[in-house]
Amino acid sequence: MNKEKKLNKQLSLRTYLKRSWKPNVLMFFIIILGSLCLTLWGLSSANALTALADYNIKGFFKWILIMGVIFLFWVAQIYLETWQFSATVQQMNIEMRKDISKNVSDLDYETFFKNESGTYVSWMINDVGTINEYGYANLSMVTSQVFNIMFSSIALLSFHYTLNISVILLAVIMLIVPNLFKRRLNNQMLSVTSVNEKMTTKLTDLMNGFSTILSLNLKDYIINNTVRESQKVAKEKVAYAKYSGVMSATTNGVSLISQVLIISLAGYLFFKNIVPIGTLTAAQYFSATIFSSLTGLSANLVEFKTTSPIFEKFNVKNKLSKNTNSSYQFKRCIEMKNIQFAYDDVPILKDFSLTVHKGGKYAIIGESGSGKSSILNLLIGYLTEYQGSIQMDGIDYDDIKPEALRDNFTYISQQPHIFSGSVKENITLGVEYSQEEINQVLEFTGLTNWIKSLPAQEDTYISYNSQNISGGQKQRIALARGIIRGREIILLDEATSAIDKSSSVEIERRLVRSNYTVVMITHRLNDEISKELDYIYQIK
Repeated sequence: MNKEKKLNKQLSLRTYLKRSWKPNVLMFFIIILGSLCLTLWGLSSANALTALADYNIKGFFKWILIMGVIFLFWVAQIYLETWQFSATVQQMNIEMRKDISKNVSDLDYETFFKNESGTYVSWMINDVGTINEYGYANLSMVTSQVFNIMFSSIALLSFHYTLNISVILLAVIMLIVPNLFKRRLNNQMLSVTSVNEKMTTKLTDLMNGFSTILSLNLKDYIINNTVRESQKVAKEKVAYAKYSGVMSATTNGVSLISQVLIISLAGYLFFKNIVPIGTLTAAQYFSATIFSSLTGLSANLVEFKTTSPIFEKFNVKNKLSKNTNSSYQFKRCIEMKNIQFAYDDVPILKDFSLTVHKGGKYAIIGESGSGKSSILNLLIGYLTEYQGSIQMDGIDYDDIKPEALRDNFTYISQQPHIFSGSVKENITLGVEYSQEEINQVLEFTGLTNWIKSLPAQEDTYISYNSQNISGGQKQRIALARGIIRGREIILLDEATSAIDKSSSVEIERRLVRSNYTVVMITHRLNDEISKELDYIYQIK
């Protein structure tokens, strides 16, 4: 079981800026270098023009030479910024996905299935990509724009203070305008991430059902659904671009008017012989830099804040519980008393009771939909919304932490999930076991001869969706995966239904003659096995 401490803090972009502070500090200084290059370039060109107007050829070429040096530094800075930006983003992406997967893996059964599995995939792909584009990229631009404004203002001050006063007054207006669009953009960004999640879920579902669609010659079903989901995403993204475009057009309009006013002021000062001719170039260059940076700064800050609702989704948590036992080892029995359980207000179990003694062997039989699988889900603690009482050794399930409860169980379903990876990896799931332990479960589940026939034996790769193995092999692997863990209670939900009859009987015989506590659901309870069971529960 994972022993990592749970994440206590709410996730935000700040979380990852702090965690990856070294590459971010380096990025910060590279951005400052870019702003310095931009400012020195403008000062040099203004001074070159002034020298030229004064017929100072030596001074003119001196400033041209300085511009050449600045150019070399600037080119190097652009390269470094591009490289460092990508390296920093990727490092933070790894951390984000790690935390999202940690939060998701901490969810209980009921909370997890409130969303489609594709939703969680969308968080790690689409939403992380959105955070890159609208979060970190905008933050980098905001940092650059702040220093551009700061250095350009200092440069303007070297020509005449009235230029700075005018810039400050106009800047206030520039900063107010984008906030008028903030709420609308936030709401629209949530709509974009929502349709992205739905498209990911739908497309994953379509690809998983490819064989069914192929057998029915309904390829248009894939195409039409793909187009339909794409159109929904396109609609929301275009709507976002529409509101973003209105904001950009408004702020750019204010920016252009502000630049004209600053250049006009510089022209007036020149005609009054207060400033040199180079001031006109400087006013045009630095006012354009300041107001275009303010335009971007305002818009980027608004877009940057649209990522906050995305992080709020990542902070998904289980409902509060009063669990006190962080570890518990099953000793005597489990008792279910007068259980009432329903799915979506449809009654499944009514006044159901069951007792499972340590080492006992039990079968639950009944028609489909009678609640057999629900009983196993209740036993392992997946389902918690029920009436009645479930206790382990006299301790109520509500007083045992879910992780501690599950440490006593192995649950093997009729349709087990087999991961893309080797046979061995699917059995061990990253936990270290000796080769002897692995060989024992391979023999127990009848996998030994099959493994020997494979080209890479237990290192043979199983493809996505286990397309290169049979249903019976999937069930055997799942059985081996569960049994190797040596947990006291084994729950079997039609776990041998895809295995041939003689083999399934042999596996079940080994289980009922073992020291494990076994509870099985089956539609084909063999007479040989039923004779060795302690009790058979008939569900009506």
